[in-house]
Amino acid sequence: MRVGTARKGRPFDIYSIHIEPYERVSNNDYPGLRGKTELLVEDLKLHDNKATQLESKLHDFAWRMGGRRASEKTSVIG
Repeated sequence: MRVGTARKGRPFDIYSIHIEPYERVSNNDYPGLRGKTELLVEDLKLHDNKATQLESKLHDFAWRMGGRRASEKTSVIG
């Protein structure tokens, strides 16, 4: 769905993602929508924020595990 409007004389578009009713019925709904029939920009921004946080946590975990393995290898060799 695309809604066109203007702010301060400049046009901009507002987008949202709608799930077709027949898809919700045939796929037993989408659990991630939590009962919503559409996703708005705010929902996508929240998802992006959470995905970025998860990526950071996984990166930190991998970094710590790599450092631990490196220290174990040096202690075994030395």
